[in-house]
Amino acid sequence: MKDFVTQLSAISDADDLESLIDHFLQQLPENVVRAFSERSKIHLAHDFVCQFPPEITDQIFSYLSGKEALNASLTSRLAKSYSTAEFVARFMQKE
Repeated sequence: MKDFVTQLSAISDADDLESLIDHFLQQLPENVVRAFSERSKIHLAHDFVCQFPPEITDQIFSYLSGKEALNASLTSRLAKSYSTAEFVARFMQKE
């Protein structure tokens, strides 16, 4: 497993990464792949924005570039409100 993680970390090309992951998943028993898939859905469904106090979320969003804030705004309504607020705050500081 350690070797696999090392290989993943070294890959910069998206196609190579997909190929390696596909190869890895083909080596696993189906029940393991299903369990991993279900577990990852649970983790991906969590919206971190509502997990933290507003002050921490504000701080996190303050580090995002404009493009990153735009991408974040697409993940949830709450993230959109934080991204918009951060954009407005930055715009107002420039004036």
